[in-house]
Amino acid sequence: HHSKLRSGRNCPALERLSILTDLVLMEEERGPILCQLPPPFQMIESYVTSLVEFLHENLWLFDLNVVDYLTDKHWLLLPSDWRDSLSSLTFDQREELTGTYLNEAWPNSLKSFLSLARKLPLPRLPVGSIETKESKVKVPQSLLLGMSPKKQHEVLRLAPLISLLSQRLNTNVCIDLGAGQGYLSDHLAIACDLQVVAIEGKDNHTQGASNRSKALAKLNSKGGKSKTMGQSKGNVSHITKHLSTDESWGDLKPVLPEQMANVNTNALLIGLHTCGDLASTLLRLFASSPSLTACVDVGCCYNLLTDAGYPLSNYVKDKKLILPTAARMAACQALERWGVDRDADELMFTKHSYRAILQVLITEGLIEPNSNMDVRHEDAQTPPKNRVGRVRKRNMTFVEYAKIACQKLNARAPPDLILEERYERLREEAETLPIFWTLRALVGPIVESLLMMDRLMFIGQHESMSGMILPLFDPRLSPRNLVVIGFDRSRALSSDTSNDQLKREVWSTFAANETYPF
Repeated sequence: HHSKLRSGRNCPALERLSILTDLVLMEEERGPILCQLPPPFQMIESYVTSLVEFLHENLWLFDLNVVDYLTDKHWLLLPSDWRDSLSSLTFDQREELTGTYLNEAWPNSLKSFLSLARKLPLPRLPVGSIETKESKVKVPQSLLLGMSPKKQHEVLRLAPLISLLSQRLNTNVCIDLGAGQGYLSDHLAIACDLQVVAIEGKDNHTQGASNRSKALAKLNSKGGKSKTMGQSKGNVSHITKHLSTDESWGDLKPVLPEQMANVNTNALLIGLHTCGDLASTLLRLFASSPSLTACVDVGCCYNLLTDAGYPLSNYVKDKKLILPTAARMAACQALERWGVDRDADELMFTKHSYRAILQVLITEGLIEPNSNMDVRHEDAQTPPKNRVGRVRKRNMTFVEYAKIACQKLNARAPPDLILEERYERLREEAETLPIFWTLRALVGPIVESLLMMDRLMFIGQHESMSGMILPLFDPRLSPRNLVVIGFDRSRALSSDTSNDQLKREVWSTFAANETYPF
């Protein structure tokens, strides 16, 4: 399965890339789905085909587990000329593999891999400021209560988008799936005057969110100088309900407040970082309900996706590309954060290297874990009950790491001299691990791009629906920053604005680029 990677030939995605003209955005030829494509791609279908072809050629990287790096000789799986080129990289050069670093003397196959890995992902540029009416309203500190800086950024970026859609689509009803602690729901109710139903699967989250909403409503009822807190007409209804992957609008309606369950209700369906299959459930609900006029979804936790959550669209289903759990976990990484904290990056790879060395000792019989333990697959979707897991201590030697790991494995640690000898013998080979796993990490954004395009194409395959993708959050602060928006094209807008004009307004107001290029 490595032949195409080794030769650098017969790569359809690379051949296609070399002949296309330099265009950034285009409408898919069969339906009204829009997104910013990486140059030089012009058509969504050809772009998705290139994503699939690249992944077909490189998914073998995700058949491997980091703990087996030394025992299974992963470094030797790379072509010899790749190893010769990469083994001498400095720390900074290795970090820049996720950016722009490229040595013209490297073999063509390596340069081709890096070029495609960098060009294929959907653009995720940091966004500019939002100049909307809502964003100019000063948000009181009480409304930001309990939010991390990351959550504040997400809510303050997403709420104006939802508010704009509610105004243009003539609705003040919003259903928030996977509402969690209710931060977004509260903001939409108080700052944007929306009637919000917050649906959350965990009762303890619902109780905490309900208490928060009551406290904020009490502040709101007192009025005051703040326009945001003193003149709100919105409210939040909190509901605990676990949504199954085959959830229908008929299943959901009975738990909604009576006025919102009305079949004629014109509502928005939203989700901020819907975990795993919940994003796909949200899109299916939108596609099947006559009561929903638009949906807004930001997905996360791709590693928890099941067959019900991917593939979603007919087009991607026809490609028959299976994404292993490890590939979907790589799509959850945040390459934009690499290099920001050098010490944290070094610590991460040091611990990965230590774990790989520890596996050699286990394989050699020098460490004997409890016989009921599976010590090989640390990043499996369902971790073994007593895996080594996270070792939190910083700045430790391998001997210190091995002793902590042995305690977790309920195993007797070998003498220090043996641990030190094995470490010195394997240290040089282990130092190649960060390079190998950086190459693997480069494929993660391509996996995420395919997942996003699958969801957009699912919207596009419905004649009555249109959709778009845009990057809304700063990926350095909130890495899962791609928003999927769906519209019911049959719905009348609140003015003479057309559906396409609404997309244009959304793009010009919220996207990273100033010019709407469709």
